[in-house]
Amino acid sequence: MNIDIVPCIHRGILLNINNFIYKKNKDLLRKTDGKHVFYWICVNKCGAKIRTVETNEKKNELDKNSTFFPDQHCHAPDPIGLEIYQKSINECSTIVASHASKNSVQQLVKRQRRNVEIYKEPKSIDEICLAPTMCQTLKGELFLIKKKEKLLLFTTNDNCKYLSESICWLADGTFKACPQIFEQMYVIHGSIKSINIL
Repeated sequence: MNIDIVPCIHRGILLNINNFIYKKNKDLLRKTDGKHVFYWICVNKCGAKIRTVETNEKKNELDKNSTFFPDQHCHAPDPIGLEIYQKSINECSTIVASHASKNSVQQLVKRQRRNVEIYKEPKSIDEICLAPTMCQTLKGELFLIKKKEKLLLFTTNDNCKYLSESICWLADGTFKACPQIFEQMYVIHGSIKSINIL
């Protein structure tokens, strides 16, 4: 497993593991062996956590006393977003980078993404080319089950089965969070055994 340190605003550091980004939650000095232990959480707030130990060469390596599951995230990695973020921070002067707020950096990333060809607004459904990671669940099941004119349908066979067994469905549509070629984004939730299913 490759662990990279990523510079971030306010002279902090982020951890990049397989294009998933973690921010430092806390660090402690372990009494049993005197090692500096860092606790990291996913920046997307998905609940994924990792614990690293500082080596003699001032590098981070996975703590052997912790459990780490590569599939603990509920979202896909974002290598292009990370690349744009790093480029934005590295090109800024130290003074600007240290005074930039999180919101202003996010706006900078959005502006630069608009200039990248794959992030441009599609004009037709044929122009939408989804990465394989977006068409499958983290378990490898097919997630994009229908793609035709004016419709992209994301679900799994298990989710359809859960919805058919659900006694209550909740539906929500939004018009602002979808590309202009679509009318709206529509989400259906079902509740089974006190667990919400998409």
